[in-house]
Amino acid sequence: MSRVLQENILVVVGTLLLSLSAVQSEATVFKWRDDNGKIHFTDDPNRVPEKFRQEKIPLRPLSNPQTKIETPPAEEQIEAAEGEEKNTRKTERKKEVKKTQGLTATDKTAAEAAIAFFKADIPRYEAIYKARTGRRQWASLRLTVMDTIPQKEALVKQLSASEFPLLKEITGFLQKVIVEDEKLGNVLPLISKNTRPQVNKLSNRLKEQTASEEKFLEKLEEVLLPPPSSEKK
Repeated sequence: MSRVLQENILVVVGTLLLSLSAVQSEATVFKWRDDNGKIHFTDDPNRVPEKFRQEKIPLRPLSNPQTKIETPPAEEQIEAAEGEEKNTRKTERKKEVKKTQGLTATDKTAAEAAIAFFKADIPRYEAIYKARTGRRQWASLRLTVMDTIPQKEALVKQLSASEFPLLKEITGFLQKVIVEDEKLGNVLPLISKNTRPQVNKLSNRLKEQTASEEKFLEKLEEVLLPPPSSEKK
């Protein structure tokens, strides 16, 4: 083999190696998660914030040494990675939706009963809160709470027949509320004119109860929404 031919072969091999190294270098994509949990992708390591540079993860597609190496541009890798992230979130949302499906007729009836009770109970004490603080206000709050105990007990009995997670959670919530309500039956009529501490304590508990009921009401209404047309198919 002539010297000139050997030199030409070396030049060609060297060029191929440099091209392969350049393609692999350009194909590297870096991934990191910021303080808010958002995932970012970039092909420029200098764009990674300094405090996240130790946490950045280089992403490089695997290649088969027996086949021709064809690496997509970095922008395409970034789009593919972001698409995969979106698909993962979409799958997780579908799983959450499935948890709220499959209600039996008993579950639906119980859920509707809970919705009806919460809609009546949430505004129940508003007028009493606006009244002048005193023994009369305390007596009104106490009497109203005591009157709702039978309704809550009947609802708990109905909800207890369901194994649906949300309805079981509401059952536990109402059972705790009933325990606190029944304690008022053992409270003697207030004699002191300074009833503000007792009124405030009971009012704060009822307001926390109302806030929980509002959250349950929102979840129940979502559960009873008909599935999208695409899911019916």
